[in-house]
Amino acid sequence: MGMGRGPMGGMGGSPYGNTLRSFRRDSSVTRKTIKAGTAKRMLKTAAPYYKILVIFLVLILVDAVVGVANPLIFREIINVGIIGKKKNVVIDYAFLGLTAKLSGCYSFTATSG
Repeated sequence: MGMGRGPMGGMGGSPYGNTLRSFRRDSSVTRKTIKAGTAKRMLKTAAPYYKILVIFLVLILVDAVVGVANPLIFREIINVGIIGKKKNVVIDYAFLGLTAKLSGCYSFTATSG
């Protein structure tokens, strides 16, 4: 491995990058169409897993909201609590941030377990 090289000899990134690059170069791939009943067959295959898929999607949305909320919580802690010298704001928002983090951890363990 040379200096600045990734584990697969490239400049880093995905080890599958060279394999997938051929799909971008080959324009015949864009002309392919999906057969008429494919979507219906996919939905029939997924039907037994409907509940777990809905739970998974809800937890993904919760995790996304937590991911967006954390920087906003930290902003409020810094701007209002620390700069404004309001200890109760720091404590309240820190608790809210901890709750959001624990919620994100729960959503991860619930979907990966």
